[in-house]
Amino acid sequence: FISLDKQGRVKLHHLELAKQTKFMEHTRTRCGMPEFMAPEQILGSGHGTAVDLWGLGVLTYDLLCGCTPFAPNHESELMVIYENILGHTVYDTFETPKDLKVNPLALDFISKLLHPTPAKRLGSTLEVLNESKSLMNHKWFDRFDWKALESGTMPSQIRDLVDKKPSVGKEDEDEGFEI
Repeated sequence: FISLDKQGRVKLHHLELAKQTKFMEHTRTRCGMPEFMAPEQILGSGHGTAVDLWGLGVLTYDLLCGCTPFAPNHESELMVIYENILGHTVYDTFETPKDLKVNPLALDFISKLLHPTPAKRLGSTLEVLNESKSLMNHKWFDRFDWKALESGTMPSQIRDLVDKKPSVGKEDEDEGFEI
């Protein structure tokens, strides 16, 4: 679950289902929305932290395009979603919704996270300390200030939306929260 704090920064919630594993250990736990599941989760063949990288790729696409890459028409039929994920190859390109322009570097970042082979996903290395660096060093983030993000000094681009938080009183029920 993702929300915004009072400064307009992203916060993650409900991580009680998160599971910490030992280095290189695999698990067979299945949880989450079907659209976000990696191929190895669907197949039940055991998975490691590379499923998190897959999930990051799906989330990034969803935030940029308003739909997930494997259920682009908000298809809710489970088998269709699973077939789309399992049928995905390294040669596939991700189509974006019509009239939506997405930075090609963002699509490259997503494609590298959604590599069908877990060991070949961007950030999936045996050198644990360098995993985040391989993500942070992607060209899409060339001008991104990681130090300001980490220190909490980066101003949020969506702060104004947080200031317009929705009313909860009955008299204001008709007023919605518009983004």
